[in-house]
Amino acid sequence: MYTARTANNILHPPQRRVVIMASSPCELRKRIQISVCEEQLKTQTRIPWFNTIKGWHWVSNVAGWKFEPHTDSEISGDIIFYYWSREGYPPKEKRNMLKVPRIFGLHAEPGNLRWVLAAIPFILVLGVYLVIADARHAINTDDKIFPTFTQMADAIVRLATEEDKRTGQILLWADTIASLTRLLAGVGLAAIVGLVLGLNMAVFPGLRAMLAPFVTMLSIIPPLAMLSILFIAFGVGEEAKIVLIFIGTVFTITRDIYLATLAIPVEQTVKALTLGASELGVTYRVMLPQILPRLVGTVRLALGSAWLFLIAAEMIAATEGLGYRIGLVRRYMAMDIIIPYVAWITFLGFTLDWSLRIITGWLWPWYTGDNIKKKGG
Repeated sequence: MYTARTANNILHPPQRRVVIMASSPCELRKRIQISVCEEQLKTQTRIPWFNTIKGWHWVSNVAGWKFEPHTDSEISGDIIFYYWSREGYPPKEKRNMLKVPRIFGLHAEPGNLRWVLAAIPFILVLGVYLVIADARHAINTDDKIFPTFTQMADAIVRLATEEDKRTGQILLWADTIASLTRLLAGVGLAAIVGLVLGLNMAVFPGLRAMLAPFVTMLSIIPPLAMLSILFIAFGVGEEAKIVLIFIGTVFTITRDIYLATLAIPVEQTVKALTLGASELGVTYRVMLPQILPRLVGTVRLALGSAWLFLIAAEMIAATEGLGYRIGLVRRYMAMDIIIPYVAWITFLGFTLDWSLRIITGWLWPWYTGDNIKKKGG
């Protein structure tokens, strides 16, 4: 039987001691988590959550949960949770008594192995590509399907450092700036319109009745099916590409913001109106601050679709851009350029997503909680 008890708990006077018993360490940990959640609900305070130090589960707050040996005669079995404070840890011979799985299992805690595990798929893919490329080049030194890393490095260095003889521009950076400008313009407009529409549709029933069916119908239309219409209506300039990205993302953002706003407890609206707030005050001073971090999260999800629409539009009608360059060199089977460009697009997308995640944690730390900090959100 495994046990744990609280020390003198100053979070909820009067001081008290609670003993929790379980038949296994995993069950004990689960019961402690439930008790901590109940304590947080009662006291409206946040108790620091569980970390792991060499297999020991603990809470960093001295006034919170402590593990100590239980010596009562009615409890049998080896007790593997011991009491300690910030000044000291359990003896070294006691630290490894509780073995927590690092990789496999429902309660696995990778810890520092997280980075190693994340690198394994990349290493495997690169290794497989390297083996295939070497095998093909051993048969045909002019093989273009699987260029070697040296060939790709030479091509990308040339595009990133040398000026193009026809335009006088450094192609990689000119293409990157053109594509990012279109992407950010389209997604930015979609975020603004989606926020306004989704928020107001959820708050005002009359607007919801008028616009919700229309927005739902438009969201079903495949944006790429409208590409020809957009080129005819707006020409082959920048407007058509930005409008395509806008149409491809605005309805997703609108519907997500609409559903997130509906999920806000109606009690907040009642309290605000009781305290004298106007309808617009409820919408933009009560609802809006709670929806803004959700908007950033929705934009992060919409960026994947936005890149798809951007590359498709640039391949069809553009004179510069990442998609245009890939479509151009495709005619010559220049895989030594295509593959680095695809990797560069992936890096840009990852950087944008990571930046938005950091901004969310910085501006709205109450929204991110432990999920982003511990799980990589």
